[in-house]
Amino acid sequence: MHQNLRTTFLLTEQLLGVESKQKDHDSYLREMQLLIPKQQYNTFFVIYGKFTGSIDDDGLFEPKTCDLFLQNYSGQVTLGLVKIEEDIDVIFDDVLNEPVYLLKIHLKALHAQTQFDQPQVINIKNAPSLNNYTGNEAGTSDWTTALSGQKLDPKYLMRVLVYYDDLDTDHFNPNIDVNEVKFINSSKFKREGDQLLIKKYKLYDGNNHGKIFEPLGNIIREDSGIIETEICEPLYVQFKLQK
Repeated sequence: MHQNLRTTFLLTEQLLGVESKQKDHDSYLREMQLLIPKQQYNTFFVIYGKFTGSIDDDGLFEPKTCDLFLQNYSGQVTLGLVKIEEDIDVIFDDVLNEPVYLLKIHLKALHAQTQFDQPQVINIKNAPSLNNYTGNEAGTSDWTTALSGQKLDPKYLMRVLVYYDDLDTDHFNPNIDVNEVKFINSSKFKREGDQLLIKKYKLYDGNNHGKIFEPLGNIIREDSGIIETEICEPLYVQFKLQK
C-alpha cells in the first residue's frame, strides 16, 4: 500500500537564479516545494527542492539544476546537506514493478548546512541501469522515453535516496574504544556498555520465520538494472509539468 503514497512536484520552465536567492531569501524559499520528509538520529527533517530546466513539445522535462533546502524540525541532532549526485539514474523498482528515476542526496549528522551556495548541476544518466534489466517486463513494456537519456518523462515516478555520510573521525570511529567515541551512529549501532552492537531486523511474515537483515534499506544492482527494497521506506515523487 505504501507505494501508492507520493509527493506531487510541479516542474515549470520558470528559472530562479543565484542572484534572486541572495537578494530575497524569503521569496527564494517560497519557490521551494516539499520533496521528501525523513527521520534519522531521532531528528525529523524535510528536504525541499527546486528544479530548473526546459519542457519540450512532447511533454518531457530536461533538467539543468536542482537546488535544495533542508529544515530540521525536531530532534537534538542537526543534519545538513553534503551533495547531490549529478547523474539521475533510471532503474527497475521491485516495489512498483516499473522503472523509476533515482535522485541521490548525501547528508551528514552534526553538519549544519541547510542549503548549497548555488544550484547543483544534474542530468539524466546517458546509459541508465535500466538498460541491464532483463526481467519479463522488459520485453512487454515500452520504456523508450525512460531510456532516452537527458529528459525526464513525468509518467514515471522518482525515488529520492538519502545517504548518511560517515561522521568526521573525531566524532565517530567504530575502530576505536567505544568509551572514546563522542557520537554513536544510532542508525547502524546500539551502545552496550563498552561495546557496539550492530542492528539487525527481522521481516515479520506471520509465523516468526521472516528474513533477518541489516538496515540497508535499498540495494541498487546496477549490473542487473534493479533496485531492491528490504524495508518499507521508499519515498516517491510524482512530477507534473506546467509550461
